[in-house]
Amino acid sequence: MNEFVTQWGVCILLCAIGVFFLVMTYGAMIKGRSGVPCMGGLCILLGFLLSPVKWLAFLCLIDYGIWYLPYLVFSEQIKGKKVAKKMAKCYDNGVADPTMTDVRRILIVRIPELNEELQHYYVSNGCYPLRIPKIYFQIQEKKDGRKLLLLENIKSEVRVLNFTEDKLKLGCFEKKGKKYNVELEVRDIEQ
Repeated sequence: MNEFVTQWGVCILLCAIGVFFLVMTYGAMIKGRSGVPCMGGLCILLGFLLSPVKWLAFLCLIDYGIWYLPYLVFSEQIKGKKVAKKMAKCYDNGVADPTMTDVRRILIVRIPELNEELQHYYVSNGCYPLRIPKIYFQIQEKKDGRKLLLLENIKSEVRVLNFTEDKLKLGCFEKKGKKYNVELEVRDIEQ
């Protein structure tokens, strides 16, 4: 009996917790909510990895969160590369200049409706994603000192705007029926 508890006790406990989270997640998904994805699968994975029969750890794949996790991690990078290729067509020669990070300057993105201010290091010719509202933008610096703003909105249309000042109001974007104004500002970092 003692040997059974030491080999399978932790496994049974973790798998029971994992099944609870799985039932809760799928029940919430039926109701249109998110539940706790990944938690049930991770508990089942850990439980069976601590058991003598380790191949049962593949049962963690029952949790859709385990399958969805790589998509969440890599989807923004894949989409950013696709947008960067699309924006490269707007360049003079069709080829993007190399990205250059200027650590002395920051890019500030303001969304007044959300009372939000995001700060990034200033990267010329690099693609910035913004999730609410869903847009991608890129500041292109020409060799003659001109700056252009390439902007892709949710309809996948690329617009080219002059970014002559260090401030620019992009206008109003809509997401889920709400309208958001987006403002960009490039500023030197105070030292």
